[in-house]
Amino acid sequence: MIKKLINKIVNLEFTRFVIIGVINTITHNIVYIPLVNIIPYILANTIAFIISTCISFFLNCHFTFRTKPTLKKFIVFPISCFPNFIIQSVGVSVLIEFFYIKKEYAAFLASLMAIPVTFFLMRYILKEKNK
Repeated sequence: MIKKLINKIVNLEFTRFVIIGVINTITHNIVYIPLVNIIPYILANTIAFIISTCISFFLNCHFTFRTKPTLKKFIVFPISCFPNFIIQSVGVSVLIEFFYIKKEYAAFLASLMAIPVTFFLMRYILKEKNK
């Protein structure tokens, strides 16, 4: 019974996380695609990542994990996104430089690799009980 409840909670959170992830990916691409045509792709990815991460914080607090956003969580939140940023940045570079994927598509493909890692880190950071 308890195991079913835990699985249900995690599954609902993960489903909401995926929905926010889609919104986050769209936000990232809205910023990244125009920038990548005027600045280097690593810089375009970094700027898009920072903007989408700020939006992601508030959406994940309210919608995914249903927790109050705090300054402490906002400051710590990027830690949960850092592995995503590394996976995305390395992935973008590898996809463009070695697999010759168009730079406009590389960030989206690289972001798919980071989904599970990011979910569990965000969940841990955002659901941490306030002391």
